[in-house]
Amino acid sequence: MILMQYVVVLRYSGELAIKSPRIKRQWEKLLLEHVRERVGSSKDIRIFHSRILVYLDDAKNLNDVEKSLMTLFGFSSISSGLEVRTGIPEIRKGIERLIDEGMVKPPLKFEVYKFVKTDYRPGDLIEILEEMFTPSQQDRDEEPSTIYLEIRGEKSFLLRDVISGPGGLPFGTQDKLACLMSGGPDSTLSSWMAMRRGSPIIGVYIPLGSEIARQRAFKAAVHLFSNWTPNRSGKLYVIPIEEILDKISSIGGDRFSHVLFKRYALRIAEIIAIYEGAAGIVTGELSGEHASQTVWNLSIITKAINLPVYRPVFGFDKNEVILRLKEIDPQLFEIVNISVEECSRIIPKWPLTRVNPSDIKRLEKKIGFTNPKDLIKLMNDEGSVLRIKNFRIESVDNVKIPPTIHSRF
Repeated sequence: MILMQYVVVLRYSGELAIKSPRIKRQWEKLLLEHVRERVGSSKDIRIFHSRILVYLDDAKNLNDVEKSLMTLFGFSSISSGLEVRTGIPEIRKGIERLIDEGMVKPPLKFEVYKFVKTDYRPGDLIEILEEMFTPSQQDRDEEPSTIYLEIRGEKSFLLRDVISGPGGLPFGTQDKLACLMSGGPDSTLSSWMAMRRGSPIIGVYIPLGSEIARQRAFKAAVHLFSNWTPNRSGKLYVIPIEEILDKISSIGGDRFSHVLFKRYALRIAEIIAIYEGAAGIVTGELSGEHASQTVWNLSIITKAINLPVYRPVFGFDKNEVILRLKEIDPQLFEIVNISVEECSRIIPKWPLTRVNPSDIKRLEKKIGFTNPKDLIKLMNDEGSVLRIKNFRIESVDNVKIPPTIHSRF
């Protein structure tokens, strides 16, 4: 009896392979949990030579399972097809099954993906298979279907595709980060890049513009958390600061309001980060894109808080951000790549590219809200927390940060 099983193969990203045995075991266990979260604990899921195998009973489920696993960090590629015992008769029967199921269509083309611990030489095996499945005259003009061959000892995998995965580190292997998320391309890509390096994130959104801008931010967060976290969930803090914005506009004027706003945004993100147990703040600033983003001004902005600030797209230009986001997630790109009305209160006509720190401190004394207690009260009075699950906002709660959190500063 020839045994064969439908299978989805997930290959670890390269960094996982070079970790110490102890770390590799820990991360493998975490990846296994992530796969179970996506496909369900009832599936037969196994670790096999720097791969995770998901076995299925029906070929009709391969596409759905493959799609659900494509956005898990820590995997370099994903494939689906059949697992058979290594041997010419078994491989031939497996290919015939792929044809019968409509997973591939003659004419066929064979490519070697991996051969390990096998008596077969790749070239010889391909030659044998090409002789077995020589296309008929009527098939010769058709585009061939490729079958990728991965043979590892007694197991042979006949795969219909090799799809690139997101790579990176398994989600949850690094410390949590708070991300300032405006809903635009820069902050969205920065948040994704932090997640790709293994950090769970907490979203922080400070409304500035129109209702369209608010809805864009919500949709971006819903898609980012739902599509790219293992359990398709996340949390977005929404913190309106109208009183602070009015004061920044009237006191900061046409030279300082851009830097003042970003310093207050970081203070808010720091409070949330400390409350949520995050180790730092992520922003989407590009070096030199605006007056607030000169290297000098960014250094002044960063000094408003004690936690480290990470800027993943600092060295990108705008076009690189757009192209990268479109490549990563076309649907997310469509959400964030729309123009929205900007807040004129914090976009001065004559902004300074090199503010004086003493001027900033003097103006902040007039504005107030530099004491964490005052900011926490404002956040609790005005803010809300959106809890996201499976591509929708599941609930909206009031912000409830304990006043005593300021003692951790």
